[in-house]
Amino acid sequence: MRLPAVIGFLTLASSAIAEVPNVVTDIAPVHSLVSQVMSKLGEPVLLLDQGSDPHHFQMRPSQARALANADLIFWIGDELTPWLDRAIEGGASHDHAIALLEAPETRVRQFNEGHSEGTDHDHHGHDPHAWLDTQNAALWLGIIAQKLSAADPGNAETYAVNAGIARAETDDITSYLHSTLAPAKELPIIVLHDAYGYFADQFDLTVVGAVREGDATAPGAAHLNALQTLIDSGSVACVFREPQHSAAMLEAIVADNQIHIGTLDPSGAMIEPGPGFYNALMTGLADAISRCAIED
Repeated sequence: MRLPAVIGFLTLASSAIAEVPNVVTDIAPVHSLVSQVMSKLGEPVLLLDQGSDPHHFQMRPSQARALANADLIFWIGDELTPWLDRAIEGGASHDHAIALLEAPETRVRQFNEGHSEGTDHDHHGHDPHAWLDTQNAALWLGIIAQKLSAADPGNAETYAVNAGIARAETDDITSYLHSTLAPAKELPIIVLHDAYGYFADQFDLTVVGAVREGDATAPGAAHLNALQTLIDSGSVACVFREPQHSAAMLEAIVADNQIHIGTLDPSGAMIEPGPGFYNALMTGLADAISRCAIED
């Protein structure tokens, strides 16, 4: 990864006399982006433990206190975590919450036609998994820096420099993803749940089906039968489980077919949270799909 010459300006962090804001984030990908911008100035609070269901989550008292005392809250939006929307609406931090999915210029996609609506995470039909588009991540880094700078003007230059470094790394990651995924573009794959639309759109992947059409939606028998028919026809190169969910249904529809079964981790349940989390998440997805292309 290249590091711009401006990295030297990071020494400003040690000399700046300022009140670093208390920051709360919802999920590990957002926590990673904020951590990169804050760097050594401070550590944002991560509400969701790794592997937790973002749609149904009970905050611990310490987390509720952190949320109440937050100067800034960065989160995806109520499409992903409706319980957090209710907590923010009822708290003193309402005016300091930034829903990244609603940020101007964010690339927002609708769920695929036929996706089951009315689930607890799909109030508006928007796909909340927008962190899986690196262009959104690059945009959000700038927004995070702007909001932190407004709350902490004394460290504004440091936030801007950190965001610039992080965006350069995101550009490098994007180039790596394009090259790594190029051999897999024509491979028809089935995923465990409909979370990969942004990733597939950006890198021209061919996702022909999902076992679960939504994060909180159980598949019906007709849907599973249709997927099994597709697999039996030989029209699928690979299927992908996820580490935090049971793979029983996926393995059942694969049955006795000789087909590659890989693992994708769209929320990074197996990755240590922190500044390096986002890049590890994205490269992990690309590497897993690339292995499918090699083994196919």
